Amino acid sequence: MQATDIAGQVVALLAPVVSGGAGVAQGVATKVLGEMISQRLSRNEEGRQAWNGFRINPQNDSLIRYLLQRELERDLSFRLEVEEALRGASKKASTAVVQQAMGGTGSGNIQVGGSTGHIATNGGTIRTSNVKNTTNKKKSGGSAIVGVVAIVVVVLALVVFAGSKVVGSLLKSTKDGGLSANSTCQQFLNTDEDDERQALADIGISQGFSGYSNPLTLPEIQYECGGVPNMTLGALVKRDGNMS
Repeated sequence: MQATDIAGQVVALLAPVVSGGAGVAQGVATKVLGEMISQRLSRNEEGRQAWNGFRINPQNDSLIRYLLQRELERDLSFRLEVEEALRGASKKASTAVVQQAMGGTGSGNIQVGGSTGHIATNGGTIRTSNVKNTTNKKKSGGSAIVGVVAIVVVVLALVVFAGSKVVGSLLKSTKDGGLSANSTCQQFLNTDEDDERQALADIGISQGFSGYSNPLTLPEIQYECGGVPNMTLGALVKRDGNMS
């Protein structure tokens, strides 16, 4: 996994916790990951200020992602530790979303309407067993089958949502393609990273600066844009010149 991807997933996973939001990812694994990142970045004044700013406003995460990416690229041992902690925290976060939405418990039991079932998600499969009606034992066999099918459908939808939303799609809450030299830095920061990277390359080439095609340019521009949200991308590229 690239350092950029690791940093993005870590920041996205920690944002609901540091902001005091609902318990999407507030397990022990996530707290361990947060403490690891906090201790690492707090070794210098720049990192401490970035972490405190992230806690106050998690949506403004460009600087924290840039500094974390830099640490991951500098220290392979730290990078491996963060990857391991991220895997554990992401798994716990996905489980928490399903349990919270379904009224489940750590044992895998869920309560839907008047029925209780058991869900197993190992290997990407979902099984229901021991489904019992606790409110009306006189219901017909056809009604029981319909109830089981409904449970499976709901669980499938929630697991797909948890896997994609918690781990992947939290990286950017807003996507707005079609960036140009006239787009502001704020619009740039609210856009998907692939679109950001392509926009920088196009704008740089149009102004005669080939260095903006370098993947390492993106985090630096994200950091600079965080301080000048109203500046246009064209003006920023012109100001900085070639960044090869």
